[in-house]
Amino acid sequence: MSDPMRIGIAGAGSIALGTAAALHQNGHVAMLWSPLGAGTKALTTAPLCASGAIEAEFMVAIASSAKQLVDENDAVIIALPAYGHQTVMDALTPHIRADQHIIISSHASAREQHTLRRPPFGKTNNNRYINTNKTINDK
Repeated sequence: MSDPMRIGIAGAGSIALGTAAALHQNGHVAMLWSPLGAGTKALTTAPLCASGAIEAEFMVAIASSAKQLVDENDAVIIALPAYGHQTVMDALTPHIRADQHIIISSHASAREQHTLRRPPFGKTNNNRYINTNKTINDK
């Protein structure tokens, strides 16, 4: 396996935490930055615990600023609701390197996606839906 990538994630909601868990599971190193700081506060002293499709418990690095997030990572993922993109992009832009990839996860919110895409319980379909707690297979 090649060297692990260092991936910065702007956001601290379910999409950001799930992305951090998926990166960890695949041997990469994730760093989170919460623009408001509140979403990552607990993760400075306790591990991130993922359950469901990914089972993992690990310490995740927390950036104290947009500059640190960009400077210390190979790529950056913006994983927060669309209404927060402009503020975060404004904070990240001055620090982005020419060789650095920025990935924008465009979503309204995990709650809205889950509500809009998941069929009512008891309905038959073959799709898998993942929430923050478990994988639901409606069959």
